[in-house]
Amino acid sequence: MFKYILKRIVAFIPTLLIISLLAFVISINAPGDPVERLLRAADSEGGTSEQSSAASQQRQELRKELGLDRPVFYMTLGTLAQPDTLYRIPEQSERKALTKLVNRTGNWETVSRYYLALQKAKRAHGGINPDALFLAEMPMDTANIDSVAMADELALFQDKKNQMQEKINRSNISYGMLMRTEDPTVIETKLDSLQSLYAGATFLAAPAAAYAEVRQAYEAMSTQSSRWKSFIPTLQWHGYFNQYHLWLFGDVPFVRKNPGNRTRYGMIRGDFGKSFHDGQPIRDKIGQRVMWSLLLAGLGIFLAYLISVPIGILSAYKRNGPFDRISSIILFILYSLPVFFVGTWLLYMFANPDNLVWFPESGIMDPARYLPDEMNLWQKIQHRAPFFVLPVLAYTYGSFAFLSRIMRVGMIEVFGQDYIRTARAKGLPEKSVVLKHALRNSLIPIITVFADIFPVAIGGSIIIEMIFSYPGMGVMIYEAVINQDYPVIVSIFTILGFFTMIGYLVSDVLYGIADPRISYK
Repeated sequence: MFKYILKRIVAFIPTLLIISLLAFVISINAPGDPVERLLRAADSEGGTSEQSSAASQQRQELRKELGLDRPVFYMTLGTLAQPDTLYRIPEQSERKALTKLVNRTGNWETVSRYYLALQKAKRAHGGINPDALFLAEMPMDTANIDSVAMADELALFQDKKNQMQEKINRSNISYGMLMRTEDPTVIETKLDSLQSLYAGATFLAAPAAAYAEVRQAYEAMSTQSSRWKSFIPTLQWHGYFNQYHLWLFGDVPFVRKNPGNRTRYGMIRGDFGKSFHDGQPIRDKIGQRVMWSLLLAGLGIFLAYLISVPIGILSAYKRNGPFDRISSIILFILYSLPVFFVGTWLLYMFANPDNLVWFPESGIMDPARYLPDEMNLWQKIQHRAPFFVLPVLAYTYGSFAFLSRIMRVGMIEVFGQDYIRTARAKGLPEKSVVLKHALRNSLIPIITVFADIFPVAIGGSIIIEMIFSYPGMGVMIYEAVINQDYPVIVSIFTILGFFTMIGYLVSDVLYGIADPRISYK
């Protein structure tokens, strides 16, 4: 058996790599820029999102921490026209626009000159200070100007200052759009609007000169086309210095020599990155929730098997009898009731101040009465136990019919086997025939269902946890979907894939324990 388990674990490695690759593809294609999402999360907690040099530096550091300054994968399948440095463009929208321009023109040299000219023109507006221009054009001698004339003069200069600022803002917006688009119609329209904007504006002389370089670079890009290069495929090798390797394995070497940089440990070592919603480490968020989901699922599954298996055995033994028929009707009625209805009904009946208050209505503790420093283990269990009664019942009731029917069918099939008739013919006690000979061989379907327990336990039950305000993984998944928190969703997807394989491995081992005829050779 040990060799079989070892072989299965080795076989899991390519499966895990495929799961991780799918998760990574989903994560890098998720909508939005990870840097902007994380900065907004930090801003909601008291940070800053101002467009300043400090904010720009913060963006660059965050991009480096996330590994976005690296190529995506170990290799890239591109074309002869595409350079191997496009991943260095910080803005995702600008990188996509440049990629499309290169594919359309086939000439990276002219495209890069056009992009650099746009950056230079946008920076040229940074040296213009409307306030300084405003003060420079104000009359220095205001002693001989009456108050009315002075007010008119100030209003005139203020209006001129506002016009200056408006032109600067419009220019910055236009250059920003030019850097994010590849549509020739949009580019030509924006360039024409910039030309009319600079006409007669002497204070924009430096940006106007930079604009001329942009216009010249665009015309060169349009005329000097090498489209044929876009049809010749190339394979670019980047090595382990890429986003996927960092996402999966973390930094190499594992411990950086520079203590000022944060070490990334990779998903394979439990580092799932940061949440887009609140900027918190996903590992900590999952660690706070997963134990409660495991506890709820463990109690529910234990109770379900504890009740369903005996019912299934007794129903099979007394097939078509009164117990079989009555239990089938009751269990299928329970199975037909939706979870949200049963959960709400349990709250209304047993946690309602206007009816019965036998159990708490939500949560896992009463903050006013739960004093962990002053309680021993038994007191903590007594305090928390009532909070689990209703969620466990809502989690369990639907499994009774399903599991008992599976057990019943398996037992009926085994009761018809020759070795059961032989055991009875030998005079063995009926209890020994049922529980020793028939039961073990009828557990195969139950064990097959047992394989799904691990991913279900990790994934939690969204409806039940939402109804009872239970702090488990189900609520976390719901919040991640609502908030479009893609790193959390991808992390849970990867964990579920891993625990699904663990469930299959456990099931295979249990097959051999339940039925000795199954060999691992």
